[in-house]
Amino acid sequence: MMPAVPYANRKDNGIYHPIRLTLNKKLEETRGKAVPFDAYETGMLRFGTANPDDAAYDSLADISVSRDGDMYEIRLPWALLNVTDPSRREVIGDIWSKDGLKSRQIIRGIRLGVYVADENSSFSFPAMNGNVLPAGRFYEYAWPVWEAPRYHERLKQSYEMMKESFSRADITKQQAVE
Repeated sequence: MMPAVPYANRKDNGIYHPIRLTLNKKLEETRGKAVPFDAYETGMLRFGTANPDDAAYDSLADISVSRDGDMYEIRLPWALLNVTDPSRREVIGDIWSKDGLKSRQIIRGIRLGVYVADENSSFSFPAMNGNVLPAGRFYEYAWPVWEAPRYHERLKQSYEMMKESFSRADITKQQAVE
């Protein structure tokens, strides 16, 4: 399905391998038309604002930066962090073990570090040690385990527009046509 790369079968090869989500497999139709393989790199994060009251709101935003530039909100899907069951803090284990892709382990939490740079300056937390971001000083985030997830509901911004449109639709005429 995905093209093979020569380094991927070597443990600790030092090469970052992006996580991709398959959108469709390569398909050959009987009439000879082909649908090519397509995938999406899940680690390509989208900048935007996560505030539904903001005019520039984007419900798909992964990273939001405050107007002052002093606060970041980052939303990462559990799968991108290799978390298989967040309610138990269960993650993919050592895929090189005998269990392979079925390998699992329970963790205490995840460790976070930040490095941001542009052409003029850079910032890191924790502070860089030379050219190294010292993993031992990363912030550890441990979330509570749960049996039933907490959630809240809210109406999407388009709710009132959809409600208005549907209220004008004559469903009985539509059903008569069918």
